Amino acid sequence: MELPHASPLSGSACGVLPNPLGYNRVYAKLDGPFSVDSWYDALRDGPSFVTNGPMLFFETVLLAGNKLHLKVEARAREPLDRVEIVANGQVIKQFSPREDKQSFQAEVTIDASGYSWIASRCYLETKSTIRMAHSRPAFLPGAWNSREDALFFLRWIDDLIEQTKADSKRFALAAERETVLALYDEARRFYLKKAGQSN
Repeated sequence: MELPHASPLSGSACGVLPNPLGYNRVYAKLDGPFSVDSWYDALRDGPSFVTNGPMLFFETVLLAGNKLHLKVEARAREPLDRVEIVANGQVIKQFSPREDKQSFQAEVTIDASGYSWIASRCYLETKSTIRMAHSRPAFLPGAWNSREDALFFLRWIDDLIEQTKADSKRFALAAERETVLALYDEARRFYLKKAGQSN
């Protein structure tokens, strides 16, 4: 059984961050000639991943009895540090390439009954920055308890609100600050509801 997916996106933010053009990018698998429409169709419907270095391929097949067969493959010009399987935000499998550190393949079958989504990611051996790839998530059948995720985003938004209020030079105009704070407040209400809280 093929599982539904969400499409990851990325951008290099060239001109805003000190990244060269194309540093962060997204790959989607096309089954036919390239066109703008076929690429967007592939991004929406097929396997894809975001990366700033390694290539990452991830396949999921749901078997009988909530068993999930996974196939992950990573390739890079630089040495790979680790390859991970992530479900519901937690690393459930980790592999360390031993011999050929520029390519890695693994197949595993897991019990998927306790998870609502699953993805893979891999990291390069680097000292000065994070170089990685992350696959699109596959959504698994069953209920998704989003409380912990919502609480994570609430803490993040609260930090952003505090930074925005504390930094008088963050915005050129007070109206811009108030617009951003209003957006944060709207997001905060959304995640409060997801977390099952009222204020």
